[in-house]
Amino acid sequence: MANKDVGSVYHFGVFANMREIYLRKHKEKLYKKMRESGELEKHLRAFQYHHAVIAEKMHQKLAEERGVNHQLLRLNYIEWVSETVKIQEEVREYMIQLINSNMQKS
Repeated sequence: MANKDVGSVYHFGVFANMREIYLRKHKEKLYKKMRESGELEKHLRAFQYHHAVIAEKMHQKLAEERGVNHQLLRLNYIEWVSETVKIQEEVREYMIQLINSNMQKS
């Protein structure tokens, strides 16, 4: 498979897509071996699940710390949406940094 196409072949989620693109671009032999053996799909699903759990826990922790809850939702929907979006962006940035850092170590 040529590296010209940097999009993901599989669509399990953003974290799995990041991992697949990294493997294809930087670990070509491993990517090809995993794909041919049928292990790539399992690996990407596990990678997605693991990182989605981390992101969800972080989101819940930040929301709790900041009082972004059902009470705020009932009292001030606009503020709840605004704060939720801020948390999502913060979690997304953290996860990108975490994944990139971990992949550079491998």
